Amino acid sequence: MLPSVTVSRRHAALIRGSRGWTLQNENSANGVIVNESQVSDRCLLHSKDVICITDIII
Repeated sequence: MLPSVTVSRRHAALIRGSRGWTLQNENSANGVIVNESQVSDRCLLHSKDVICITDIII
């Protein structure tokens, strides 16, 4: 859970797979960004990726 009113309950999901971790946008209204690129569906994550969910940087 992230401490922001702009983050929905089902904003995004982290999924562990055989190739590593994937970030999946759950049709959020405010968007999900990885390394300054909008994620519309899924994005395979790599070491040192910067994840931004609304105004929160992870």
